[in-house]
Amino acid sequence: MSGRFGVVVLAGELSEAMVSDVAPALHRVAGTPAAQYVIDAARRLDPATVVVVGDERGQGREALSGADAFLAGPRELFRSLGECEVTLFVWGDTPLLDSSSMHAVVKRREETRARRAYLTSGDGDDVGVCVETAWLVEQDPRGQSFTAWLVERGESDRSAAATVAAGDEASLRLMNRQALALAEGLVRERIIARHQEAGVTFRDPYSVYVDREVRLEADVVVEPNCYLYGETSVAAGAVIGPGATLRNASIGANSTVQHSVVEDSSVGEGTTVGPYAHVRG
Repeated sequence: MSGRFGVVVLAGELSEAMVSDVAPALHRVAGTPAAQYVIDAARRLDPATVVVVGDERGQGREALSGADAFLAGPRELFRSLGECEVTLFVWGDTPLLDSSSMHAVVKRREETRARRAYLTSGDGDDVGVCVETAWLVEQDPRGQSFTAWLVERGESDRSAAATVAAGDEASLRLMNRQALALAEGLVRERIIARHQEAGVTFRDPYSVYVDREVRLEADVVVEPNCYLYGETSVAAGAVIGPGATLRNASIGANSTVQHSVVEDSSVGEGTTVGPYAHVRG
């Protein structure tokens, strides 16, 4: 892709269907805020800048990382974009949105030379839009209503724009609790598949929950009905479960934890924990 481009992650929009004071983009999926997945995907494109736009309360400022700027509202947006020629706006409540979909819509706008290129779902809903930054500044010099390009536009606006279709999973937005549960299941499947490819055995992957930040070494065995949360790490040869819960735990090589809970603690090599123990720091 030629030229400088920036990415804006919209993370402050509330959803009535969520029945929550927390923006959908900040609800956690496999232990990580949804918007963090979007930020990480954007970073893989090596943009000139990544900006997160939250709400006036500054929700998510402490929970999200990897952005060059976090704005409590849109007023300082254009200053943060600097000299970016184009800007990609994406919703932060799309944890399965991948960098290839983002790349496709930026590339589409470049190839067609359209002022706008929309990233759409199979139902025709927009999950992102890539625009010429200078044109957007002309339309909305104070940066107060740029989300209108994602939410409200007429047919004349659509006819002048290019479109790129994202897959059903990539375009899934967390607009209600059902969508949140669906995203949770899809993300956890991907997490477990990644660990399996790295040499971890799951006896029953459908009964196991593994957060995104959990680290498992090769030849770890995870038995049924286990829950691995937070910044848990498990060394090679350890057997977890059945019925174990680990939260921010460090488990040494060749150890066993069964029918027990380990929280904020370290277990040494070759140690057996349980059954029915509760180890906490």
